[in-house]
Amino acid sequence: MSTVETAASAAVQDGRPQLRVIAGGEGVEPAREGLLESKEGAAWFRYGALVYHLRGIRPRLGGSLRLAIRVFGEGGGTVRDLFELYSQRAREAFAVAVGERMHVDAALVEQHLETIVDEIEAIQVRERKRLEEGEATAQKVLISDVEKEEALELLRAPDLFERIVKDVDRLGYVGEPRNKKIAYLVATSRKTSRPLSAIIRAGSGAGKSRLMEVVAELMPPEDVEFFSRITPQSLYYMGKGKLANKLLIIDERVGGEDADYSIRSLQTRKKLTLATPMKDPVTGKMATMTFTVEGPVAFMESTTSPTINAENANRCFELYLDESEAQTRKIQEAQREQYRPVGWAAEREREAILRRHWNAQRLLEPVRVAIPFSGKLRFPSRWLRARRDHERFLGLVAMVAFVRQHSRNVRKDESGDPFIEATAEDYREAFDLAEGAIREALDDLAKPARELLVEIKRMVEARALEAKAPAHTIVFTRRQLREFAGLPNRQVLEGLKELVDLEEIIAIGGLRQGSRYEYRLAGDGARPPADPLMGLTGPDDLGRILASEAEAQTLPKPSPTSPESGSRKRARK
Repeated sequence: MSTVETAASAAVQDGRPQLRVIAGGEGVEPAREGLLESKEGAAWFRYGALVYHLRGIRPRLGGSLRLAIRVFGEGGGTVRDLFELYSQRAREAFAVAVGERMHVDAALVEQHLETIVDEIEAIQVRERKRLEEGEATAQKVLISDVEKEEALELLRAPDLFERIVKDVDRLGYVGEPRNKKIAYLVATSRKTSRPLSAIIRAGSGAGKSRLMEVVAELMPPEDVEFFSRITPQSLYYMGKGKLANKLLIIDERVGGEDADYSIRSLQTRKKLTLATPMKDPVTGKMATMTFTVEGPVAFMESTTSPTINAENANRCFELYLDESEAQTRKIQEAQREQYRPVGWAAEREREAILRRHWNAQRLLEPVRVAIPFSGKLRFPSRWLRARRDHERFLGLVAMVAFVRQHSRNVRKDESGDPFIEATAEDYREAFDLAEGAIREALDDLAKPARELLVEIKRMVEARALEAKAPAHTIVFTRRQLREFAGLPNRQVLEGLKELVDLEEIIAIGGLRQGSRYEYRLAGDGARPPADPLMGLTGPDDLGRILASEAEAQTLPKPSPTSPESGSRKRARK
């Protein structure tokens, strides 16, 4: 004796389940019940003659399970609603509505919903685990043999860094060769265990965001996280592997100020851990849940602020953009080129340039870099922040070697792990890049204020020569300085304030209402400022040290047992 039951199969077309008659009886497997399918935040369930479709399934904070639900009956009827599945009252009301429409027992529908809640919780656990393990990241990109050779040719080029600068030029960002190279190395450092960070500083409209955008474009898209703004706890909930070995960029410093602490922790500890109280969805009691985000990350941001929190500054290379008139003319010429055929040709090259750099980055392996001459290097130690600046400088030396890894022999240490060695040429490249950036970072005066002080001295010396008076007796106004240097009032105001605070100049007057400030140099200017990099080993110094050691190793060493050695000893006696 056989029976016939109408059941829903797992096939879904046009948003509706395809109902079919399933023969059931002795020796025949009945239609499957429970979870039929789950993907892209939606799930299908079948219980008896009812099919349940739920949307909005994803890991959530706060123990919420508010989902859109739709029930299909065998007769073609449907019931839909949006409610909190953890709410007993909401489930009861929905069960009554389904029972009345589908002519089924409401208590049975309630049992279905309770089972569905358990299934959805299991789906959420699996999805959270998938996100934490980084399975949501893009799949590995395949590179053709032709593309591989093209990328290797770039990585092995003796003038690799000059080609990087030219490619950035072709992408529309001209000038700033030093800052381009450092930014490129910072972005590439995401692939290492000790990434670098940078803050790009300049006035509004100088091209800070554009530099970060171009460098980010040269990195593979799957390795870049570019945000305009992040909230205080947004990084903690990004998933365990979401940020690992990524380039994290905050467009403007004001967009990341709320998350300062989490960014600094990620830079220093290379991971974030958050413990937060949450309501247990099963027991209803509060419990502490832990969220962990793994790094490390390379980090870049930009700012117009003349001052930066020391906690942030001493973790980053501070890159000041060129705000000179000459750089403005370069930018304007590049802008005009975009409206001529020569500019159109560069735009057509864009895709090839990006593809070449993406593939080159993908071919860089996370190999360790040894600096065999690190014990012979000296670094300024006067300032406390030099502890981090020194490590950052060594990191830059290692990064220069890292991007040249395909031109180096890979060796193995005692444990069999591969590594490459930095050379004196790598040190020279890194020194030339870092010298200006570290000098500006160690200087008490910010670069714009230092440049303003140079203009003040030029103006004062010219007037002192004309008046035949000592330079420190010459008094000047803000307007006189603005007209002499040709600088905007904002830059003069900020620079003068910093110079007064550090007692490089003295403010006179301005205390009474309606009176104006006048200024003069604090000293005669005869003594030049101390070089903050005094004591840093230069590339020529390193070259001489290494050459001397190499020469010493090539000299023959007399054997203590040889006759010649004995005659020499007797001669000395």
